[in-house]
Amino acid sequence: MARLRKILNVFISAPLSLFFALVFSYYSGYLREYSLFESVQKLGLACLRYGRKQLLILTAVLFIFLAFTPKKIKLEKMRVFWSAFFSCLLTVLVFLRDGIGAPAFRVLCWGFIFLSASFLLFLYLVYDFEVYLANKNRIKILKDKEYKCAQRLWTDYKYPFVSTVIFGFIAYGWFFVNKILNFDELYNLFGKGAEIESGRWGLPLVSYLIPDVSIPWLWGIIALIMMAVSVCLIVNITGIKNHILQCLVAGVIVSFPAETATMLYMFTVPSYAFAFLLSVFSVKIISTKQGKRALKILLAVLFEVFSVSIYQANVAVTSTLLVLLLIFDLIHESEAEGFFIHFLKKSISYLVFLIISMALYYSVTLVIQKVTGIGFTNYSNRALENSRSVFQKVLYALNTFGDVYSKQINGIVRSEVSEILHVIVIHIGYFSGFYYCIKKNFKWKEKILLFSLYAVILLPLSISCLNLFLNPLSLHAVTMMSYAMIFVFSAKMVELVSEEDLLPGSRNIISLLISVIIIFNTYYSNVIGLRMYIEYENAYSAYTTILSDMQSLPDYKAEYKIALAGVLPEGDFMENFGLTDENSVFGVSSFRNNYSRNELIQQYLGYDVQFASSREVNIIRETEEYKDMPVYPNYGFIRIIDNYVVVKLSEKSEGYFRSN
Repeated sequence: MARLRKILNVFISAPLSLFFALVFSYYSGYLREYSLFESVQKLGLACLRYGRKQLLILTAVLFIFLAFTPKKIKLEKMRVFWSAFFSCLLTVLVFLRDGIGAPAFRVLCWGFIFLSASFLLFLYLVYDFEVYLANKNRIKILKDKEYKCAQRLWTDYKYPFVSTVIFGFIAYGWFFVNKILNFDELYNLFGKGAEIESGRWGLPLVSYLIPDVSIPWLWGIIALIMMAVSVCLIVNITGIKNHILQCLVAGVIVSFPAETATMLYMFTVPSYAFAFLLSVFSVKIISTKQGKRALKILLAVLFEVFSVSIYQANVAVTSTLLVLLLIFDLIHESEAEGFFIHFLKKSISYLVFLIISMALYYSVTLVIQKVTGIGFTNYSNRALENSRSVFQKVLYALNTFGDVYSKQINGIVRSEVSEILHVIVIHIGYFSGFYYCIKKNFKWKEKILLFSLYAVILLPLSISCLNLFLNPLSLHAVTMMSYAMIFVFSAKMVELVSEEDLLPGSRNIISLLISVIIIFNTYYSNVIGLRMYIEYENAYSAYTTILSDMQSLPDYKAEYKIALAGVLPEGDFMENFGLTDENSVFGVSSFRNNYSRNELIQQYLGYDVQFASSREVNIIRETEEYKDMPVYPNYGFIRIIDNYVVVKLSEKSEGYFRSN
């Protein structure tokens, strides 16, 4: 509690820091001509632009020091000191960069951080030295405890952890050793995609841990390890004890088509895996019985907000795990006085936790967008459009829950056989749950009704809850990781009836069915990887030939802009992969369109030229010279028109056109 109080003092000093910085800024004359709100905006924007890394590192140093400062040091009471310290940093970030230049500014900031950290470390060592002398065996005791704890964790969770890694390598090994590309992966070779403009302000923060470069092998392994830890936490939360079911749950989660879709965006795979881990960890914190309740709620909210700030779809994972916890608590509890009141309070507390987390995330998003001046993109605004009534949204979400597993929507289920297997596994899970509930609580009909409400209504709603808030057309395979949690529900229900010998053969049946589903998922993930690889090879060869023909034109000049009109045609053999628009994973669609083919030519073919904008291409399309041109690959599909090298790839217009 004392350490928490020390850390809270830093938060209390933050308003004073901002006040000192604003006063200094105003009286220095730098921001005097602006209003108070404009001063706050400019100061915040300068800090975000010039010193995000330095500010974060220095704040982390201060937090670590305050959390572990010996009791003899009473620095937590020096709020004015810390406020002045932060205000000096803010003003240095704002003013000195323009005065001394960027290189000198960075040297000054890093030197300031190094000296501060050295000073704090010196204080800590001096004051805490005698404590270590008085406890000579302290380090050995700590090491023994850590070893026993690690040994216990490995014994309890080695099956799900190892299974996740093995199944992950089988499903995505091709992705790790080859550069699998889609339109976003091409465009974000050195980035993490849309950030603040999509409400994902956590991505820039993750960039300090995971650099902005797409590295398949390294990022894939890191993502697999984080997924393995997440699966272990899910097993711990839900209490699945059977080793075979643990392995199968791990395999079906890591090979789930939503994860396959995420792996296609290798530039952000570790970030999304980290967000998934944070989401699961927030559920673990909020559900544990140890510790102070207020502190647990605070930490869980912070983890959930950070998770959603990286990818908003994780709120569905959190809500689904919370509903599963309530269902498992309901089915385990014996009849006791006051149980329903306790269960109702827990349900309300979980709901309040989600509401607070989403409200805090939305508030922080609005503040960051206001400070930076970055608003939502048109894509994000369209995703927020949902004009249905509440009743219509609920019905649509429930229908979507059934359709995703029984129809080939967004690639979650990719064949008729897989559809049948999914439906059977879900029905076995529900039948086992109802059978167990009725057998164990035949006279307690209220409990059976509660189980029906939570399992039949709330669980499907939590899994497909994104349909309640977003435009369904904006949802795709990457957003559907929550749908994998239905296997956790079925596995747990079957384990319960098997332990009580109510349905002796059900565990073997569902184990066989999930194993076959994993085989299907693994097969299709490898098919997708092969398809994307072959498409890249074809596009690479085609564009190399086009550039060679273009340079062989007699009147060609390097300063001419290239106007790529139309879409590079795709071979009919691609249909052999069995991936159509209706049942393919989002992201498998061609990158031959104008959205990112410029990056393909510049970054992968090494041909750095200027490209005509969409407006310029549309003007060229109206000329008679263009209309007389044949289509690729016929002779004459390349022609120089008004200082543009025009390449007519097809008659139809481009898809996903991005203006230059």
